[in-house]
Amino acid sequence: MHTRAVVEWTSRLAVIGALMLALAAPVLGENADQFLGYVDDGRFFRILSVQEPAWPISLTTISMQESIPPEAGRLDLSALEGRVIVVQGWDGGGWIYRAGVADVASAMLSQLILDLVGVPGRTACEACLARLNAAAREELEGIDPMDAGLVDAILAARPFHPTSCEEAHTIELLLENIEGVGEGLSKRIIMHFCPELYE
Repeated sequence: MHTRAVVEWTSRLAVIGALMLALAAPVLGENADQFLGYVDDGRFFRILSVQEPAWPISLTTISMQESIPPEAGRLDLSALEGRVIVVQGWDGGGWIYRAGVADVASAMLSQLILDLVGVPGRTACEACLARLNAAAREELEGIDPMDAGLVDAILAARPFHPTSCEEAHTIELLLENIEGVGEGLSKRIIMHFCPELYE
């Protein structure tokens, strides 16, 4: 790999580290390792190095010393889809044992980090959907005009998984299928989370 690419990657990871440092609060004590990664399709992908930026690893609440298989304590990450998270635990090669989620980046910060890392194989439309699927209630409530009923309807309709996602219009149609969400509001929602789709 070229020196310039290594420097760029190192700079990106430094920015990501600085962003996440303030977020991570120890949940398992000072001896636990910390892992930065993101959730995609319910799996945790570590963001590790220039050579291999991410690969999936399983999380379990089981400790290494227990005779119970780690699968028995596998953490369900489906509610964190599309988010960048900090995990604490002990690396056991393919599993992080006694794992706990120390912190979760907001949908916007998650996308910023994923953009810096360059998540492979994800179109801008797919990245937008991941952001929308992971958005917290408070983030939706901040869009005008959005009342509690509309927020509930959007949350109930998630996750959005179209057969293909290439442009903003795909997401607009998904949102407009929700009662009370018209063309204007669907565009405002997408502009809030993914303004780059309209550039």
